[in-house]
Amino acid sequence: MGSGNCTTRFQIRPPKLDVPVSVLETIARIDGAIVLDQDSNLLAFGAILRHRDLADLHPENIEGGRTTAAVAASEFGKVLRISEDGLISFFQNGKCVWDI
Repeated sequence: MGSGNCTTRFQIRPPKLDVPVSVLETIARIDGAIVLDQDSNLLAFGAILRHRDLADLHPENIEGGRTTAAVAASEFGKVLRISEDGLISFFQNGKCVWDI
């Protein structure tokens, strides 16, 4: 799905949330999407992303609920999907760019 050669770079910005790390860890454990704006401001957590049927647009990327949500959300911005088994995937413009 993703390629081993990655030219995408992430700019890590300090979070703008003035909350304890334990609260951030708890938020990260909640099922659903964590949504940030371009300035790393937290917009939502535990979000269930609604999307149109993507089977016709991106049939090669449709695997399950998390992948479908990642593909749909990547039409609007950059998406990291983190699986329970530890796989991290980066999606952009409806496609998986890389997996690690």
